Amino acid sequence: MILIVLVVLLLPILYLYLKPLNAGGLAVSGSPAQSYPEALQLLKELRARDAGKLGPYGDIIFLTHGKKTAKVVVLLHGYTKSPYEFRQLGQMLFDRGYNVLIPRMPHHGLADRLTSDQALLTAEEVARYANVVVDIAHGLGDHITVAGLSAGGLTAAWIGQTRPDVEKVVVMSPVFGYKKVPTAVTRPVMNAYLTLPNSFKWWDEKLQEQVQPTIYYPRWSTHALAQLLRLSFATQQKAADEAPAAKALLIVTNAHDNDVNNAMTTTVVENWRKHAPDKIHTFEFPASKKLDHDFIDPDMPHQPTQDTYPILLDLITKPNQ
Repeated sequence: MILIVLVVLLLPILYLYLKPLNAGGLAVSGSPAQSYPEALQLLKELRARDAGKLGPYGDIIFLTHGKKTAKVVVLLHGYTKSPYEFRQLGQMLFDRGYNVLIPRMPHHGLADRLTSDQALLTAEEVARYANVVVDIAHGLGDHITVAGLSAGGLTAAWIGQTRPDVEKVVVMSPVFGYKKVPTAVTRPVMNAYLTLPNSFKWWDEKLQEQVQPTIYYPRWSTHALAQLLRLSFATQQKAADEAPAAKALLIVTNAHDNDVNNAMTTTVVENWRKHAPDKIHTFEFPASKKLDHDFIDPDMPHQPTQDTYPILLDLITKPNQ
């Protein structure tokens, strides 16, 4: 009798471990813009989504020299953030001659900071969004660089794995997994979050919606984080099986990061190196710098962007590394 009870109790846990990864429907190719005007039209269509619902800092940022340039960079913001996160770094890249596109992740940047829309985010949406912004970039510059942080870093990794038409991908502190969730149980936790009803959690239980900066979403969705993990595992699986498609990938980690699982990132990098060692480059900010997870946003407390930006500018702009 005790054995039967134990089996009944363990079956749901076993299911969460063994449940197959559903990564079907993730877009791996696009339809690149053939000209600057076509890119502007695609950008207009992208901007029209959620028009009238965005907050003052939620819209796409596009810095253009008025024509297709030799170089274009796409900067991908993190989960619950908005394009505003990259505004200063984007301006610095623009000043160096780049056309700069800072798109908005689906369901982000809305005026209602407590919106439930973010719970609708899916891995399929993020993959489509990744393809659309690369398609637009084709009409904005001859040589495409994509850089992203956190969930944007994961999106950049997906692009690096699947888009051979991208010159360089800079993957910064990607969310392949979360530091508070041990690697061994990341997949069952994902499956549990996908199976259970969505719930919202405050980033800071004490400050709640007053957490800084107050222009971004102050809480996260269990379903949205699980969907990002679906994209993570799809990327990990491809990285284990085949070489990344982009011409060069630079992976930037932060040894002091308390949010993402750097060990899972290391595994992806090792797999990439097995397939294409010449394409892969790495850089790590040492723990002694005590950087927070978001080392991009100048509004985040205690971020020494005066020190990190010159390093990041050099990493992003240096050819193929």
